[in-house]
Amino acid sequence: MFKGLILSDTNSSADANAGKLNRFQSIDKIVAGGLEAFAGDFVKKVLCKSTPESKPLIPAFTESMILATRENTICATQLALASRTDTTSFLNKVEVPALIIRGENDLLMNKEQAQVLKLNLQDSRFVEIADSGHLPNLENPVEFNAALNLFLQQRFSA
Repeated sequence: MFKGLILSDTNSSADANAGKLNRFQSIDKIVAGGLEAFAGDFVKKVLCKSTPESKPLIPAFTESMILATRENTICATQLALASRTDTTSFLNKVEVPALIIRGENDLLMNKEQAQVLKLNLQDSRFVEIADSGHLPNLENPVEFNAALNLFLQQRFSA
């Protein structure tokens, strides 16, 4: 069914207890009317430190997307992420080429987590995108798209 896989700023591990507690605190904050505070905090976590100053439209856009999302959708997403299980043991069953992308300054996915994907996927390539955090597609779209295009051309061109 699939010819390839692109994994951007994600990992195969379950949240540690501290991470789960942070997600539950986020849910509590949102339910108590703190969606704007959640959005502001989230934007600070997902973007590279230099992005707000060098590319001020990106934090504004990201925050507007969060604020435009229904609160129960964000809470359900936080709950689903807190409930996810470790899927590392299944990675060696993936039989299609995979591209693993990580923003160089991603605070939510460390380089070791990306390496776990790389080591456990049979046919994979790892690319780290400069000047970006958890959202390299927004923060450095030129380098991000170049990595996607190269992967697609090398793996799927006739």
